[in-house]
Amino acid sequence: MLMQMMSGGAVGGGISSAIARALGGSRGADANATGGARSRDCAGVRTHLHTRRAWCWTLALRRDGRGRGIAGCRLDLLPLIFAGAVLIWLFNSLASAIRATGNMTLPAVVTLSGTAILIPLSPVLIFGWGPIPALGIAGGRDCIAAYYAGGDRRLMGVIYGRRRVCCIRRSAA
Repeated sequence: MLMQMMSGGAVGGGISSAIARALGGSRGADANATGGARSRDCAGVRTHLHTRRAWCWTLALRRDGRGRGIAGCRLDLLPLIFAGAVLIWLFNSLASAIRATGNMTLPAVVTLSGTAILIPLSPVLIFGWGPIPALGIAGGRDCIAAYYAGGDRRLMGVIYGRRRVCCIRRSAA
């Protein structure tokens, strides 16, 4: 929850603000730089810092024995769960870049359409249904990762595609 609030609210708000100020000041190059490589880099750095802190905290609680809820946690799943965090940070950074152009509808549609798939698919992957085996917590992880990966792909297509909704274009790097 903290990661989603940080990526969508605090850092995402900063990305939106920087792009909107650049666009309002007719500085398209600054908007391109902020919305393109800088947003991706910010997402990568923030993911690393956030997941590293969470990993160390989880291991400390596990070692200390004070965290009863964490004591039963499967540590072999944590690296994969934390690796998926980059998808969340990237999704929220891209959505913030699109919102900065005044297009609030597209990020909402991408979020809602992904959620419409995520909600029924999660229990199927977690508990199994018919020929689909129960994957347990790994099924929930996979479903969330697929949701954010699909959303990232759609938002990147909108930002970098031919019919892009804002002035952001691919950086040379």
